[in-house]
Amino acid sequence: MKLKEEIIIKIADKYKRVFCNLIKNGREANLTQLLKDESKPSLASMNVLDYAKENLNSDQRFIIHIHFCLSLLNPEEREIIWKEFFITSPKLNKLEWWNYKYARSTYYRIRSRAIKKFSELCS
Repeated sequence: MKLKEEIIIKIADKYKRVFCNLIKNGREANLTQLLKDESKPSLASMNVLDYAKENLNSDQRFIIHIHFCLSLLNPEEREIIWKEFFITSPKLNKLEWWNYKYARSTYYRIRSRAIKKFSELCS
C-alpha cells in the first residue's frame, strides 16, 4: 500500500508542476474548469473526454488524464484522493477533515480502496 501511496504522491506533484507551468505560459486553455471541487463533480469534469477533441499538448493531456482517472472513482474515493494527495492545506484543528464525515475504520477502508483504484488507473 505504501508503494501505491508514493505513486499517487508523485502523480500529484507532477500534476501541480504541470498545471503551474501551463498557467504560467498561458496554455491552460479551458482546463481551469477541471479545478472545481472534485468531491462534487460538475458537468465539465464529468465530460472530461470532450477536451480530448481539442489539439492539446502532452502536459494538457496529462491534466485531463488525471481528471478522467478521478472521474472513474466513486464520490467518496474521489474526495479522499483529491483532499489527501492533491490539496495541501494547513491543519487548523486537532481533527482531520475526514473525522467530521467518516468513522476511522470506514475512512481507512475507503481510502485503501481509492488508493488501489487510482494508482492502477493512472499507471
